[in-house]
This record gives sequence, structure tokens and C-alpha cells, in this order.
Amino acid sequence: MREIKYRGKAIMPIEELNEMGFEHDNGWVVGNLIQNGSEPWIVGDLVEVDDEYIVHDFWVKVHPESVGQVTGETDIKDTPIIEGDVVEFDLYGDGEKQKGVVEYKNASFLVQTDYEPPMDGTHLGGALAYELGKLIKNDKDVEIIGNTFEHSHLLEVTK
Repeated sequence: MREIKYRGKAIMPIEELNEMGFEHDNGWVVGNLIQNGSEPWIVGDLVEVDDEYIVHDFWVKVHPESVGQVTGETDIKDTPIIEGDVVEFDLYGDGEKQKGVVEYKNASFLVQTDYEPPMDGTHLGGALAYELGKLIKNDKDVEIIGNTFEHSHLLEVTK
């Protein structure tokens, strides 16, 4: 079975994360996702299980809009790509970069762009989206340039 992990931005201040010894990257934590009503938590693996309780390695409440699933793919710098990341890629190998947001739709990770080609009989309309795995496999120089939670200014171009 494939491993499914999530990333979220902790609500807890970075200083508290450090004091408690939580592993994080500037407040971003990776682990398993648990929902308590509308409140998401990123939790570590189980360290103890009983018929009456379970104990996780760690648990951190995160901002709901920051949660994204780890795709299993990496960019040209070997950084894991996560749902909600904003990426650039060179679709045609001509050095002209396109931008898009990594989204999970129809059981697949896609890079959703804002580019809508003219209606010329070959396109059904709407903005173009590309399968993330195919962009990686076909060496389209996919690079993370931000994420939708911390870098909303990048969305002015992509959405």
C-alpha cells in the first residue's frame, strides 16, 4: 500500500513547535491527517495502540486552508511536491515558463493553469490542466515557486 501523508501550517507559533521538539519546516508539519469536525490536525504515526486508546507520536492543529496531500513527486530540486503548491514548468522546452497550482481532481494530481486557448475546434474551452506525473516523467523542469497559503500573490497569474 502506498504511503499517504499531508502537510499543513501549524497554528501554534514556531517558537512553541521548537520548544516542544516538533519536527517542522518554518511551521509546516507533515504527517497523517485527522479531522475533528472542521478542525484539521496533522498527527504522527501511532506509537501505542490499545482497545481503549491510541497514542500518536505528535499532534499539531493546522490552518484548514493550508492542508495539502503529498503527491509522491519531486521537483527539479528534489523537493516534494504537495497539493496547493504553485509550480512553474517548461511545457515546450523553449524556456517559456508556465505556472499552475497543484490540485487533486478525478483521482489524479493536476497542475491547473489559468491559460485558456482560443476556441478553434481542438479545445473544449476552459483553462488547461496537465497531469503532474506526466510533466515530471517528460522532464518539463517542474519547480515549486510557492504555495497557495503563503504566496497568494502568485495566484494573480494562475487563477
